[in-house]
Amino acid sequence: MHLPEHLGRKLGQVTSSVKSALGGWLRAQVGLMGVTFLVLTLGFLVLGVNSPVLLGVGVALLDALPLLGTGTILIPWALVQMMMGDMGLGLGLLGLYGAAALVRNILEPKLLGAQLGLSPLLTLVTIYAGWRLGGFGGMILLPMGAMVAAQLVLGAKSQPAGISQTAGQSAGQSAGQSPFHSVYHQKP
Repeated sequence: MHLPEHLGRKLGQVTSSVKSALGGWLRAQVGLMGVTFLVLTLGFLVLGVNSPVLLGVGVALLDALPLLGTGTILIPWALVQMMMGDMGLGLGLLGLYGAAALVRNILEPKLLGAQLGLSPLLTLVTIYAGWRLGGFGGMILLPMGAMVAAQLVLGAKSQPAGISQTAGQSAGQSAGQSPFHSVYHQKP
């Protein structure tokens, strides 16, 4: 089947945007896992827990799964410690859970938005709406869909997120900025 040239170009744009969005989502998740790992490992070191690096890796991996997260390990562990009489470690683990959750909730919209080329607020809204509409899959697909939709609307004004300046970065766009930066971060 042969597509008309303009549809072929548009399909190429969509395909490129989807690949870029998926790659951006993966990069953001790896970045979040790295930050979570650092927070947890430092917390485990301060609390004097054995094998802090191994525990940091394990809990950070769980944190990448939104249905599980750091609370799956840290909250029951904290409760068991408090029931066994170690209130210091139990409260420390609860504090560590709060710190890890806070850092993730602050950084996730910023990192994901930067990778997808969306503003942090739009990213946060699409993550939440995606979760409500489609669970874990919706959390991934709706922000990527928003990025693809923005790409289609903007069309020739921008290149897909992640394309380097030599491959067609728009004039006036700084290196490292997403192609939608000027659209979503205009000064009034």
